[in-house]
Amino acid sequence: MPLRSNSALEARDVAAAEAAAAVLAELTRQHEPWMQGGIRTQVEAQVQKWEAETRKAVNTQWPHAAQMVKLDAWVARLAQSPVSPQALAQAVQAYVDFCQLAEQPANERFWREQCQLQVEGLKPAGELLALEWRKALDKLHTLWALQAIQKRRADLFKRLKEQLALMGNLGEPLEELGLDPGVLVDMSRGRWSAHEMSEFRRWAQYLADDAGLKALCERLGRLRSPAQTGRQQRMNTQQREVWQTQTSAREEMVGIRLGRDLEHALPAELALLADPDTSLLFDLKYVESRLMCFDMIGMQRVSSQHQAEDVVRVADVSPTGPMVICVDTSGSMEGMPETVAKAVVLFLAAKAREQRRACYLLNFSTSLQTLDLSDARGMAMLMDFLQMSFHGGTDVAPALRQALHTMQEEAFENADLLVISDFVMGRLHKAVLDEVNGQRRQGNRFHALLIGSQATASQQPGLFDHTWVHDPEVGGVRELPGLC
Repeated sequence: MPLRSNSALEARDVAAAEAAAAVLAELTRQHEPWMQGGIRTQVEAQVQKWEAETRKAVNTQWPHAAQMVKLDAWVARLAQSPVSPQALAQAVQAYVDFCQLAEQPANERFWREQCQLQVEGLKPAGELLALEWRKALDKLHTLWALQAIQKRRADLFKRLKEQLALMGNLGEPLEELGLDPGVLVDMSRGRWSAHEMSEFRRWAQYLADDAGLKALCERLGRLRSPAQTGRQQRMNTQQREVWQTQTSAREEMVGIRLGRDLEHALPAELALLADPDTSLLFDLKYVESRLMCFDMIGMQRVSSQHQAEDVVRVADVSPTGPMVICVDTSGSMEGMPETVAKAVVLFLAAKAREQRRACYLLNFSTSLQTLDLSDARGMAMLMDFLQMSFHGGTDVAPALRQALHTMQEEAFENADLLVISDFVMGRLHKAVLDEVNGQRRQGNRFHALLIGSQATASQQPGLFDHTWVHDPEVGGVRELPGLC
Protein backbone atom coordinates (compact mmCIF):
# COMPACT_ATOMS: atom_id res chain seq x y z
CA MET A 1 0.00 0.00 0.00
CA PRO A 2 1.52 3.39 -0.93
CA LEU A 3 2.39 5.50 2.12
CA ARG A 4 2.40 9.29 2.38
CA SER A 5 5.60 10.60 0.75
CA ASN A 6 7.94 12.60 2.98
CA SER A 7 10.48 13.52 0.29
CA ALA A 8 8.33 16.35 -1.10
CA LEU A 9 7.71 17.69 2.43
CA GLU A 10 11.43 17.63 3.18
CA ALA A 11 12.17 19.36 -0.14
CA ARG A 12 9.79 22.19 0.79
CA ASP A 13 11.35 22.54 4.24
CA VAL A 14 14.83 22.60 2.70
CA ALA A 15 13.73 25.27 0.23
CA ALA A 16 12.41 27.43 3.10
CA ALA A 17 15.66 26.99 5.08
CA GLU A 18 17.77 27.89 2.05
CA ALA A 19 15.65 30.97 1.35
CA ALA A 20 16.10 32.11 4.97
CA ALA A 21 19.87 31.57 4.76
CA ALA A 22 20.01 33.49 1.48
CA VAL A 23 18.18 36.48 2.98
CA LEU A 24 20.53 36.56 5.98
CA ALA A 25 23.62 36.27 3.76
CA GLU A 26 22.49 39.05 1.42
CA LEU A 27 21.58 41.39 4.28
CA THR A 28 24.97 40.72 5.86
CA ARG A 29 26.71 41.55 2.57
CA GLN A 30 24.76 44.77 1.97
CA HIS A 31 24.69 46.02 5.57
CA GLU A 32 27.90 44.56 6.99
CA PRO A 33 28.63 47.41 9.47
CA TRP A 34 25.17 47.00 11.01
CA MET A 35 24.89 43.23 10.92
CA GLN A 36 26.79 42.80 14.17
CA GLY A 37 25.97 42.49 17.82
CA GLY A 38 22.40 43.03 18.86
CA ILE A 39 21.12 43.99 15.41
CA ARG A 40 22.36 40.73 13.88
CA THR A 41 20.76 38.79 16.72
CA GLN A 42 17.43 40.53 16.07
CA VAL A 43 17.66 39.99 12.31
CA GLU A 44 18.44 36.31 12.83
CA ALA A 45 15.42 36.03 15.15
CA GLN A 46 13.20 37.66 12.52
CA VAL A 47 14.52 35.31 9.81
CA GLN A 48 14.04 32.23 12.00
CA LYS A 49 10.49 33.31 12.78
CA TRP A 50 9.86 33.81 9.06
CA GLU A 51 11.24 30.34 8.25
CA ALA A 52 8.97 28.67 10.81
CA GLU A 53 5.92 30.58 9.58
CA THR A 54 6.79 29.86 5.94
CA ARG A 55 7.17 26.11 6.54
CA LYS A 56 3.78 26.03 8.20
CA ALA A 57 2.16 28.16 5.49
CA VAL A 58 3.40 26.18 2.48
CA ASN A 59 2.37 22.90 4.09
CA THR A 60 -1.08 23.99 5.27
CA GLN A 61 -2.28 26.72 2.91
CA TRP A 62 -2.00 24.81 -0.37
CA PRO A 63 -5.02 25.65 -2.60
CA HIS A 64 -5.42 21.99 -3.74
CA ALA A 65 -5.61 20.52 -0.23
CA ALA A 66 -9.04 19.09 -1.04
CA GLN A 67 -7.38 16.74 -3.53
CA MET A 68 -5.31 15.29 -0.70
CA VAL A 69 -8.54 14.49 1.13
CA LYS A 70 -9.87 12.61 -1.90
CA LEU A 71 -6.63 10.68 -2.24
CA ASP A 72 -6.59 9.75 1.45
CA ALA A 73 -10.17 8.52 1.11
CA TRP A 74 -9.15 6.32 -1.81
CA VAL A 75 -6.18 4.89 0.10
CA ALA A 76 -8.53 4.06 2.99
CA ARG A 77 -10.91 2.37 0.51
CA LEU A 78 -8.06 0.20 -0.77
CA ALA A 79 -7.64 -1.25 2.69
CA GLN A 80 -11.03 -2.87 2.24
CA SER A 81 -11.32 -5.97 0.06
CA PRO A 82 -12.29 -6.49 -2.61
CA VAL A 83 -12.11 -3.35 -4.80
CA SER A 84 -15.10 -3.07 -7.08
CA PRO A 85 -14.91 -1.86 -10.71
CA GLN A 86 -17.29 0.96 -9.83
CA ALA A 87 -15.08 2.19 -6.97
CA LEU A 88 -11.97 2.11 -9.16
CA ALA A 89 -13.80 3.94 -11.95
CA GLN A 90 -14.81 6.71 -9.51
CA ALA A 91 -11.22 7.06 -8.27
CA VAL A 92 -9.92 7.17 -11.85
CA GLN A 93 -12.42 9.91 -12.69
CA ALA A 94 -11.33 11.97 -9.64
CA TYR A 95 -7.67 11.52 -10.68
CA VAL A 96 -8.39 12.55 -14.29
CA ASP A 97 -10.33 15.61 -13.13
CA PHE A 98 -7.41 16.63 -10.94
CA CYS A 99 -4.88 16.23 -13.77
CA GLN A 100 -7.01 18.40 -16.05
CA LEU A 101 -7.30 21.06 -13.34
CA ALA A 102 -3.54 20.98 -12.72
CA GLU A 103 -2.76 20.84 -16.47
CA GLN A 104 -0.82 17.57 -16.05
CA PRO A 105 -0.92 14.46 -18.28
CA ALA A 106 -3.38 11.88 -16.94
CA ASN A 107 -3.00 8.90 -19.37
CA GLU A 108 -6.77 8.54 -19.17
CA ARG A 109 -6.99 5.69 -21.70
CA PHE A 110 -4.66 3.49 -19.67
CA TRP A 111 -6.63 3.98 -16.46
CA ARG A 112 -9.96 3.32 -18.19
CA GLU A 113 -8.55 0.01 -19.39
CA GLN A 114 -7.52 -0.87 -15.82
CA CYS A 115 -11.14 -0.61 -14.77
CA GLN A 116 -11.95 -3.53 -17.14
CA LEU A 117 -9.56 -5.97 -15.44
CA GLN A 118 -10.62 -9.04 -13.52
CA VAL A 119 -11.50 -8.53 -9.84
CA GLU A 120 -8.16 -9.95 -8.64
CA GLY A 121 -6.33 -7.29 -10.65
CA LEU A 122 -8.34 -4.29 -9.49
CA LYS A 123 -6.59 -3.81 -6.15
CA PRO A 124 -3.05 -3.69 -7.64
CA ALA A 125 -4.36 -1.26 -10.24
CA GLY A 126 -5.90 0.86 -7.46
CA GLU A 127 -2.61 0.93 -5.54
CA LEU A 128 -0.75 2.00 -8.69
CA LEU A 129 -3.33 4.75 -9.18
CA ALA A 130 -2.82 5.97 -5.60
CA LEU A 131 0.95 6.07 -6.13
CA GLU A 132 0.68 8.11 -9.35
CA TRP A 133 -1.92 10.35 -7.76
CA ARG A 134 0.38 11.00 -4.81
CA LYS A 135 3.32 11.81 -7.09
CA ALA A 136 1.24 14.24 -9.12
CA LEU A 137 -0.02 15.98 -6.00
CA ASP A 138 3.46 16.22 -4.45
CA LYS A 139 4.87 17.64 -7.67
CA LEU A 140 2.18 20.28 -7.95
CA HIS A 141 2.44 21.12 -4.24
CA THR A 142 6.23 21.50 -4.45
CA LEU A 143 6.04 23.80 -7.49
CA TRP A 144 3.44 25.95 -5.75
CA ALA A 145 5.47 26.00 -2.51
CA LEU A 146 8.64 27.13 -4.30
CA GLN A 147 6.77 30.04 -5.86
CA ALA A 148 5.19 30.94 -2.51
CA ILE A 149 8.55 30.76 -0.74
CA GLN A 150 10.17 33.05 -3.29
CA LYS A 151 7.38 35.61 -2.90
CA ARG A 152 7.55 35.48 0.89
CA ARG A 153 11.35 35.67 0.70
CA ALA A 154 11.15 38.86 -1.40
CA ASP A 155 8.71 40.41 1.09
CA LEU A 156 10.96 39.53 4.05
CA PHE A 157 14.07 40.87 2.35
CA LYS A 158 12.34 44.13 1.45
CA ARG A 159 11.00 44.62 4.97
CA LEU A 160 14.31 43.94 6.73
CA LYS A 161 16.26 45.98 4.21
CA GLU A 162 13.99 48.97 4.80
CA GLN A 163 14.44 48.67 8.57
CA LEU A 164 18.23 48.38 8.29
CA ALA A 165 18.33 51.34 5.90
CA LEU A 166 16.41 53.46 8.42
CA MET A 167 18.71 52.36 11.24
CA GLY A 168 21.71 53.24 9.08
CA ASN A 169 20.92 56.90 9.77
CA LEU A 170 21.66 56.27 13.45
CA GLY A 171 25.12 54.88 12.82
CA GLU A 172 27.41 57.85 13.46
CA PRO A 173 25.87 59.31 16.65
CA LEU A 174 25.31 55.88 18.23
CA GLU A 175 28.90 54.89 17.48
CA GLU A 176 30.15 58.07 19.15
CA LEU A 177 28.02 57.32 22.21
CA GLY A 178 29.12 53.69 22.36
CA LEU A 179 25.54 52.42 22.14
CA ASP A 180 24.62 49.10 20.57
CA PRO A 181 21.68 49.73 18.21
CA GLY A 182 20.54 46.16 18.82
CA VAL A 183 19.88 47.08 22.46
CA LEU A 184 18.22 50.38 21.63
CA VAL A 185 16.05 49.44 18.63
CA ASP A 186 13.67 46.51 19.00
CA MET A 187 12.94 45.17 15.49
CA SER A 188 10.17 42.93 16.82
CA ARG A 189 8.15 46.11 17.38
CA GLY A 190 7.36 46.10 13.68
CA ARG A 191 8.08 48.71 11.05
CA TRP A 192 9.87 51.79 12.37
CA SER A 193 8.88 55.01 10.62
CA ALA A 194 11.35 57.50 9.16
CA HIS A 195 10.04 60.06 11.67
CA GLU A 196 10.77 57.81 14.64
CA MET A 197 14.29 57.11 13.40
CA SER A 198 14.79 60.83 12.81
CA GLU A 199 13.79 61.48 16.41
CA PHE A 200 16.23 58.82 17.65
CA ARG A 201 19.00 60.39 15.58
CA ARG A 202 18.19 63.92 16.79
CA TRP A 203 18.38 62.88 20.45
CA ALA A 204 21.52 60.81 19.98
CA GLN A 205 23.21 63.54 17.91
CA TYR A 206 22.55 66.13 20.60
CA LEU A 207 24.43 64.04 23.14
CA ALA A 208 27.23 63.26 20.73
CA ASP A 209 27.74 66.98 19.95
CA ASP A 210 27.80 68.13 23.60
CA ALA A 211 30.91 66.69 25.23
CA GLY A 212 29.91 67.87 28.71
CA LEU A 213 26.44 66.35 28.60
CA LYS A 214 27.83 63.16 27.08
CA ALA A 215 30.38 62.87 29.91
CA LEU A 216 27.62 63.41 32.47
CA CYS A 217 25.48 60.69 30.89
CA GLU A 218 28.39 58.28 31.05
CA ARG A 219 28.87 59.16 34.71
CA LEU A 220 25.16 58.75 35.41
CA GLY A 221 25.32 55.37 33.70
CA ARG A 222 27.63 54.14 36.45
CA LEU A 223 26.51 56.18 39.46
CA ARG A 224 26.89 53.41 41.99
CA SER A 225 30.44 52.24 42.59
CA PRO A 226 30.82 48.48 42.29
CA ALA A 227 31.01 46.80 45.68
CA GLN A 228 33.83 44.36 46.27
CA THR A 229 34.03 41.47 48.68
CA GLY A 230 36.97 39.24 49.25
CA ARG A 231 37.10 35.47 49.30
CA GLN A 232 39.92 32.98 49.58
CA GLN A 233 40.43 30.25 47.02
CA ARG A 234 42.86 27.35 47.27
CA MET A 235 44.31 26.03 44.04
CA ASN A 236 46.68 23.12 43.35
CA THR A 237 49.24 22.18 40.75
CA GLN A 238 48.69 18.79 39.16
CA GLN A 239 49.30 16.72 36.04
CA ARG A 240 46.35 15.12 34.31
CA GLU A 241 45.31 13.66 31.01
CA VAL A 242 42.49 15.15 28.96
CA TRP A 243 40.74 14.41 25.69
CA GLN A 244 41.27 16.79 22.78
CA THR A 245 39.38 16.90 19.51
CA GLN A 246 41.06 15.90 16.25
CA THR A 247 39.38 17.21 13.12
CA SER A 248 41.30 14.77 10.92
CA ALA A 249 39.50 11.79 12.48
CA ARG A 250 35.87 10.89 11.71
CA GLU A 251 34.64 9.05 14.79
CA GLU A 252 31.85 11.04 16.41
CA MET A 253 29.01 13.21 15.07
CA VAL A 254 29.03 16.75 16.55
CA GLY A 255 26.80 18.77 14.24
CA ILE A 256 25.75 19.63 10.71
CA ARG A 257 27.81 21.31 7.99
CA LEU A 258 27.47 22.08 4.28
CA GLY A 259 29.55 20.04 1.84
CA ARG A 260 29.51 17.24 -0.72
CA ASP A 261 30.51 14.27 1.44
CA LEU A 262 28.06 11.60 0.27
CA GLU A 263 29.16 9.18 2.98
CA HIS A 264 27.93 11.54 5.70
CA ALA A 265 25.03 13.22 3.87
CA LEU A 266 21.78 13.54 5.84
CA PRO A 267 19.00 11.09 4.96
CA ALA A 268 16.82 14.08 4.06
CA GLU A 269 19.32 15.03 1.36
CA LEU A 270 19.62 11.48 0.01
CA ALA A 271 15.84 11.26 -0.09
CA LEU A 272 15.89 13.85 -2.87
CA LEU A 273 17.29 11.12 -5.16
CA ALA A 274 14.14 9.05 -4.72
CA ASP A 275 12.10 11.28 -6.97
CA PRO A 276 13.13 12.45 -10.46
CA ASP A 277 11.55 15.82 -9.75
CA THR A 278 13.81 16.49 -6.77
CA SER A 279 16.93 14.69 -7.93
CA LEU A 280 17.91 17.75 -9.98
CA LEU A 281 17.93 19.77 -6.76
CA PHE A 282 20.25 17.15 -5.22
CA ASP A 283 22.64 17.39 -8.18
CA LEU A 284 22.73 21.18 -7.94
CA LYS A 285 23.45 21.13 -4.21
CA TYR A 286 26.17 18.52 -4.72
CA VAL A 287 27.92 20.59 -7.39
CA GLU A 288 27.78 23.72 -5.18
CA SER A 289 28.89 21.77 -2.03
CA ARG A 290 25.65 22.71 -0.26
CA LEU A 291 24.50 19.29 0.86
CA MET A 292 23.77 19.10 4.59
CA CYS A 293 26.22 16.52 6.00
CA PHE A 294 26.99 15.22 9.48
CA ASP A 295 30.08 16.93 10.94
CA MET A 296 32.41 14.25 12.37
CA ILE A 297 35.43 14.58 14.67
CA GLY A 298 37.70 12.27 16.67
CA MET A 299 39.22 12.44 20.15
CA GLN A 300 42.82 11.96 21.35
CA ARG A 301 44.09 11.60 24.91
CA VAL A 302 46.90 14.07 25.78
CA SER A 303 48.64 15.18 28.98
CA SER A 304 47.85 18.60 30.47
CA GLN A 305 49.45 20.45 33.38
CA HIS A 306 47.24 22.62 35.63
CA GLN A 307 49.10 25.25 37.67
CA ALA A 308 47.91 27.74 40.32
CA GLU A 309 48.92 29.33 43.63
CA ASP A 310 47.86 27.68 46.85
CA VAL A 311 45.85 30.53 48.39
CA VAL A 312 44.61 33.66 46.62
CA ARG A 313 42.13 36.40 47.47
CA VAL A 314 39.56 36.97 44.76
CA ALA A 315 37.49 40.17 44.51
CA ASP A 316 33.83 39.73 43.63
CA VAL A 317 32.48 42.77 41.80
CA SER A 318 28.74 43.21 42.07
CA PRO A 319 26.90 44.69 39.08
CA THR A 320 25.91 48.33 39.15
CA GLY A 321 22.61 48.95 40.85
CA PRO A 322 19.13 49.63 39.46
CA MET A 323 18.01 53.04 38.23
CA VAL A 324 14.84 55.07 38.68
CA ILE A 325 14.49 58.04 36.29
CA CYS A 326 11.87 60.77 36.78
CA VAL A 327 11.35 63.00 33.72
CA ASP A 328 9.57 66.33 33.98
CA THR A 329 7.11 66.68 31.05
CA SER A 330 5.49 69.93 32.08
CA GLY A 331 4.86 72.79 29.67
CA SER A 332 7.94 74.72 30.85
CA MET A 333 10.13 71.88 29.50
CA GLU A 334 8.83 72.23 25.94
CA GLY A 335 11.46 72.95 23.28
CA MET A 336 15.18 72.41 23.80
CA PRO A 337 14.84 71.18 27.42
CA GLU A 338 12.54 68.46 26.06
CA THR A 339 15.22 67.38 23.57
CA VAL A 340 17.86 67.27 26.32
CA ALA A 341 15.63 65.27 28.67
CA LYS A 342 14.72 62.72 26.03
CA ALA A 343 18.34 62.39 24.88
CA VAL A 344 19.50 61.67 28.45
CA VAL A 345 16.68 59.16 29.03
CA LEU A 346 17.46 57.45 25.73
CA PHE A 347 21.12 57.03 26.68
CA LEU A 348 20.51 55.86 30.23
CA ALA A 349 17.75 53.44 29.19
CA ALA A 350 20.01 51.89 26.56
CA LYS A 351 22.92 51.63 29.00
CA ALA A 352 20.72 50.05 31.66
CA ARG A 353 19.45 47.50 29.14
CA GLU A 354 22.99 46.79 27.94
CA GLN A 355 24.28 46.34 31.52
CA ARG A 356 21.19 44.32 32.49
CA ARG A 357 20.31 46.81 35.20
CA ALA A 358 16.74 47.23 36.35
CA CYS A 359 15.44 50.58 35.10
CA TYR A 360 12.15 52.29 35.94
CA LEU A 361 10.96 55.44 34.12
CA LEU A 362 8.44 57.96 35.44
CA ASN A 363 6.97 60.66 33.22
CA PHE A 364 5.42 63.41 35.36
CA SER A 365 3.68 66.77 35.07
CA THR A 366 0.18 67.12 36.49
CA SER A 367 -0.27 63.37 35.88
CA LEU A 368 2.04 60.38 36.22
CA GLN A 369 2.95 57.63 33.74
CA THR A 370 5.44 54.83 34.30
CA LEU A 371 7.43 52.29 32.30
CA ASP A 372 9.43 49.35 33.65
CA LEU A 373 12.28 48.64 31.22
CA SER A 374 12.89 45.35 33.01
CA ASP A 375 9.73 44.10 31.30
CA ALA A 376 10.31 42.15 28.07
CA ARG A 377 8.39 44.81 26.12
CA GLY A 378 10.16 47.72 27.83
CA MET A 379 12.45 48.85 25.02
CA ALA A 380 9.71 48.35 22.43
CA MET A 381 7.55 50.79 24.40
CA LEU A 382 10.35 53.28 25.02
CA MET A 383 9.68 55.24 21.82
CA ASP A 384 6.01 55.68 22.75
CA PHE A 385 7.10 56.78 26.22
CA LEU A 386 9.55 59.34 24.85
CA GLN A 387 7.05 60.75 22.37
CA MET A 388 4.62 61.83 25.08
CA SER A 389 3.75 65.51 24.70
CA PHE A 390 5.02 68.15 27.12
CA HIS A 391 2.16 70.10 28.73
CA GLY A 392 0.58 70.94 32.06
CA GLY A 393 2.11 72.10 35.31
CA THR A 394 4.83 70.58 37.46
CA ASP A 395 4.12 68.45 40.50
CA VAL A 396 7.15 66.36 41.45
CA ALA A 397 5.71 65.06 44.72
CA PRO A 398 3.64 62.18 43.18
CA ALA A 399 6.67 61.14 41.11
CA LEU A 400 8.91 61.05 44.18
CA ARG A 401 6.33 59.07 46.14
CA GLN A 402 6.04 56.55 43.28
CA ALA A 403 9.83 56.34 43.09
CA LEU A 404 10.07 55.78 46.84
CA HIS A 405 7.41 53.07 46.58
CA THR A 406 9.35 51.40 43.76
CA MET A 407 12.50 51.40 45.91
CA GLN A 408 10.65 49.19 48.38
CA GLU A 409 10.58 46.40 45.79
CA GLU A 410 13.32 43.80 45.87
CA ALA A 411 14.42 44.49 42.27
CA PHE A 412 15.04 48.19 43.07
CA GLU A 413 16.76 47.98 46.45
CA ASN A 414 19.70 50.41 46.64
CA ALA A 415 18.47 52.06 43.43
CA ASP A 416 19.78 55.45 42.25
CA LEU A 417 17.13 58.06 41.49
CA LEU A 418 17.65 60.75 38.86
CA VAL A 419 15.17 63.62 38.45
CA ILE A 420 15.43 65.48 35.12
CA SER A 421 13.63 68.82 35.28
CA ASP A 422 13.91 72.61 35.01
CA PHE A 423 12.68 72.63 38.64
CA VAL A 424 10.15 75.37 38.02
CA MET A 425 8.01 74.07 40.88
CA GLY A 426 6.97 74.73 44.42
CA ARG A 427 8.68 73.50 47.55
CA LEU A 428 8.08 69.95 48.71
CA HIS A 429 6.24 69.07 51.89
CA LYS A 430 8.42 68.09 54.83
CA ALA A 431 6.83 64.62 54.90
CA VAL A 432 8.22 63.88 51.41
CA LEU A 433 11.70 65.03 52.48
CA ASP A 434 11.49 62.78 55.54
CA GLU A 435 10.63 59.81 53.29
CA VAL A 436 13.57 60.64 51.01
CA ASN A 437 15.97 60.82 53.96
CA GLY A 438 14.62 57.56 55.34
CA GLN A 439 15.19 55.83 52.02
CA ARG A 440 18.66 57.39 51.78
CA ARG A 441 19.53 55.68 55.05
CA GLN A 442 18.56 52.39 53.39
CA GLY A 443 21.31 52.90 50.79
CA ASN A 444 19.45 54.76 48.03
CA ARG A 445 20.96 57.85 46.38
CA PHE A 446 19.12 60.83 44.90
CA HIS A 447 20.45 62.93 42.01
CA ALA A 448 19.13 65.77 39.85
CA LEU A 449 19.82 67.13 36.38
CA LEU A 450 18.64 70.73 36.20
CA ILE A 451 17.98 71.84 32.62
CA GLY A 452 18.19 75.64 32.34
CA SER A 453 19.96 78.29 34.36
CA GLN A 454 20.64 77.79 38.06
CA ALA A 455 18.39 80.75 38.85
CA THR A 456 15.28 78.89 37.69
CA ALA A 457 15.58 76.24 40.42
CA SER A 458 13.55 76.34 43.61
CA GLN A 459 16.01 75.67 46.40
CA GLN A 460 15.13 72.49 48.27
CA PRO A 461 17.91 71.81 50.80
CA GLY A 462 18.69 68.19 51.59
CA LEU A 463 16.78 66.64 48.69
CA PHE A 464 19.57 65.52 46.32
CA ASP A 465 23.03 64.07 46.89
CA HIS A 466 24.29 65.55 43.61
CA THR A 467 22.84 68.22 41.32
CA TRP A 468 24.15 68.95 37.84
CA VAL A 469 23.10 71.93 35.70
CA HIS A 470 22.94 71.94 31.91
CA ASP A 471 22.01 75.14 30.08
CA PRO A 472 21.01 74.30 26.47
CA GLU A 473 21.81 77.88 25.42
CA VAL A 474 25.51 77.67 26.30
CA GLY A 475 26.05 73.89 26.50
CA GLY A 476 28.26 72.04 28.95
CA VAL A 477 27.50 70.74 32.44
CA ARG A 478 28.50 71.98 35.86
CA GLU A 479 27.84 70.55 39.32
CA LEU A 480 26.34 72.68 42.08
CA PRO A 481 28.24 72.70 45.36
CA GLY A 482 26.52 71.03 48.27
CA LEU A 483 22.92 69.81 48.25
CA CYS A 484 20.22 71.52 46.22
